[in-house]
Amino acid sequence: METLNLDLSPDEVKGVLGFIGYGNTSSAEVWFIGFEEGLAGMTSEDKIKNLKTRGSFDDVMDLYEAHLRLQQGGQPINIELKTPSTPVWQYMAKIMLARSGDETWPSKLSYIPYIRQNLGRRNQKTFLTELSPIPAGGIADTSWRAEFERLETHLTDKIQTRADKLKRILKASNPHPLVICYGLGKREEFAKLLDVDWMPISPGRVFASHDFKYLLLPFFGTGQIGHRDIEMALRHGLLNT
Repeated sequence: METLNLDLSPDEVKGVLGFIGYGNTSSAEVWFIGFEEGLAGMTSEDKIKNLKTRGSFDDVMDLYEAHLRLQQGGQPINIELKTPSTPVWQYMAKIMLARSGDETWPSKLSYIPYIRQNLGRRNQKTFLTELSPIPAGGIADTSWRAEFERLETHLTDKIQTRADKLKRILKASNPHPLVICYGLGKREEFAKLLDVDWMPISPGRVFASHDFKYLLLPFFGTGQIGHRDIEMALRHGLLNT
């Protein structure tokens, strides 16, 4: 676990905790909800610098434009020129391609261009958000949360305020987007956020709400999800809801 001492101003803390996500909340056809933004592949120095930059983000950002403000190895992160190899983004792109009927969805030749041009863009079909606005180096990493507890005495209330805002935005969306949550270990947290009960479609792998507007899939990384899970959702017509 990393030893941190985040030098964030009160405004930067507020900015990080108030960040909603990437894309367009009013026109997205599909929302993806994870449990926290990962920091894999960055040095500690880059992570801390980028967190300060995130403190100046608007509530909702274009994925490409936001990452141009961030750095890795001293260079801006230009996802159109060099796409990060995060499996989370890859599986989001695969799902969107499969949903559109593109039979080449498992292919790198298809999902890389989708990430570069479509994923989380302000004028496209996806919105990417998280249960928690606080990033982490991994599922067991609590160091960043501990630092925010030091910096913000009302952290739990701030995170709940953000969750309430997400609910209001989703409720106001017309038509209602398909909401895809990923991370079976956060099943109860997703249910609480969305006010849904999960029913199994593929036991232990794919779940849906009773109105099929919400899906729960395995985490999009570390080998937890596979193409069979997307194929299962396709066979049941869940991605076209």
